[in-house]
Amino acid sequence: MITKNAIKILGIVSIALSILFNPILLGYILAEDGQIQSKTLLIGIMSIEALSFITGLIMLLKPALLLARWKEIFLLLFSILLCYVILLT
Repeated sequence: MITKNAIKILGIVSIALSILFNPILLGYILAEDGQIQSKTLLIGIMSIEALSFITGLIMLLKPALLLARWKEIFLLLFSILLCYVILLT
């Protein structure tokens, strides 16, 4: 059974990943010149980052609200991670 503390931890992880995988760091790691030149890719990364941050913030502040829907939360986080992978390839 998923507890409030587990949801809070998932929220913290989601917020940390959204802060860690920002366009500046991803450009430094993946681009040859250290910058992401594609505006479409930048918008995609920033929107996924914002969605991940907002989801994590909601999980951190309102875990009881999301306790009944933990499967949907897991699928949402998995899909956000999958979007990161798809955008980076």
